[in-house]
Amino acid sequence: CLSMLDTDGSACEVTCSAGVQQGDVQGGILFNIALHSVVGTTMAQHPEVMASLFADNISLTGPLSHALRAAQALEAVLLELNLKLNPTDSRVYIPEYHTSPHPPQVYADYQTECESSDRTPIPWVGQGEGIPILGFPFGPAEYVNKALLKTQADIKHELECLHHLDDGLVHFHVLHLCTNHVLRYSLRGLFPEATRATARQVDTMIWEAFQRYNFGELMPEDDNATKDALLQFRLPTPQGGFGLAPPER
Repeated sequence: CLSMLDTDGSACEVTCSAGVQQGDVQGGILFNIALHSVVGTTMAQHPEVMASLFADNISLTGPLSHALRAAQALEAVLLELNLKLNPTDSRVYIPEYHTSPHPPQVYADYQTECESSDRTPIPWVGQGEGIPILGFPFGPAEYVNKALLKTQADIKHELECLHHLDDGLVHFHVLHLCTNHVLRYSLRGLFPEATRATARQVDTMIWEAFQRYNFGELMPEDDNATKDALLQFRLPTPQGGFGLAPPER
């Protein structure tokens, strides 16, 4: 049985009858074992395309015509594992065309082919948009900033939900193990110059949420107890801290 927090802060239980539970340490390993040989064998037939995988996210990088053929081959072979690529949740991104109102001809031909064979084409991304690659935003600066702001807003909402928890230890662990790592998932692969401002704002939100939950208000910044607590918060997570960014110099 898996216990989860609803959006209103209440707890609910989901019974698992097959496979492993969400978050089970064996889940990712078993998934990778099943997926690796299938994807590896398929992609060996498409040497022009590089496949990057993280959990159930797959990113294909290469010439568009080759990448589209590789995607179609993967779609067919993954059905053997009862897995299905979701075209509506996928995107085709071409950096040279991200400001263009129209995709290249090779994509238009692919779209026509899909329509004639009653298949759903993978949508093309243009006009200043980008795509999430293995969880982090990739594209023009405006797209990356918009994605980071959405992640920041989601974390703020989660912090508000956690305030309803009546067990301080549970609150601490959920704050530490869940909320504190949401932004890191979106930051990996991005330059610090593009993410530092958002990261510091999220650090501040987490630190202030911890204070309000435990003390009902923000503690004075010049108080020795506050300084000691903040030092603990800034320790790396393996050392029991939250891994917050050090103060700016």
